[in-house]
Amino acid sequence: MIIQRVSPTEVTINSSGTTVRLVDTQLRVNDYTIDSPGEYDIAGLAFDVGVGYAVIHLEQLRLLVLEPSHPQLAAEAISRLEGVDVVLVPVEPDVARRKAVTNLLNDVEPRGVVVLGSAEDAKAMIGQTVEPVSKLKLSAADLESEELRVWAVAE
Repeated sequence: MIIQRVSPTEVTINSSGTTVRLVDTQLRVNDYTIDSPGEYDIAGLAFDVGVGYAVIHLEQLRLLVLEPSHPQLAAEAISRLEGVDVVLVPVEPDVARRKAVTNLLNDVEPRGVVVLGSAEDAKAMIGQTVEPVSKLKLSAADLESEELRVWAVAE
């Protein structure tokens, strides 16, 4: 999969000929917009969408996408997130929201985190070494290490 931030409010995720676009708080798959919670199977990808999050199953990975306005998820939502491999999260300027994201990462225990923003902001938010990229090509092989990998994807 390839993750790229194309504007401050839009991210694209390309996988096997399918484009997933995150525009503000909308989730679009090719020409289809997912606008309510539920389970979806679109263009060969599985989506589990809840309030404030979406889990996308693609290329043998489970990608959790957090909406900027919902860094703190309800306990029942967190229980559905077991086995998430990668978390995609926007940079949170607010200290309380950063703490909520950190708590969520501790609960979910992903193998990778993709922060949408600068490497400096990502490091301040996550608290560890960050790999800055303009476009991230990610596969299961990139997550074989026991250590958490963190990437910052800027425009």
